[in-house]
Amino acid sequence: MKNAVESGFTKQGEMFEASDLLSLSIHPSVSSSLLAPLPSPTTVVQSILNRSIILIPYDCDRNHEPSLRKGVAAHWAVIVGVLVISTESGDLSPFPDDLDSIISDLTADRLFVLAYHGKSKHLGVWSYSDVIASNLQMNQLGETRKEDDFIVKDPSLGGLRDNCVLITPSDKNE
Repeated sequence: MKNAVESGFTKQGEMFEASDLLSLSIHPSVSSSLLAPLPSPTTVVQSILNRSIILIPYDCDRNHEPSLRKGVAAHWAVIVGVLVISTESGDLSPFPDDLDSIISDLTADRLFVLAYHGKSKHLGVWSYSDVIASNLQMNQLGETRKEDDFIVKDPSLGGLRDNCVLITPSDKNE
């Protein structure tokens, strides 16, 4: 938080620019970090298998699940795992034996992400299609948030929409 405040990215911990969060991810314990558009379902699974975490801004409901409130409750989800629904059986499976064949044509409605929200101690299990929809509809700060209380470069939340930060830890932390 101290680095974010000193860098002029935040006043109270808010991060309304994915590029600012990317800047804060540069650290010896991080092998790589990347600002990218929202990843495809296949890329989400591959990233998690590569020990990456994915930070995705989304519109947070009162129960911390993704919502469609135009961005008035924009927060960051930390994606740490996945569940894939196999089309053959319809079952949830953490990592099936034939993963490559399953993820090659994976769609967002068959992918569930395991995610944390900063204000909750509980791991959420959310449809990735809900996360995408929540992210893409954010376009306003909200009436209860005053621009003077936060650092907001784009009140239309363009620095959050269709953005994520992919962080891969370095191997020396094993």
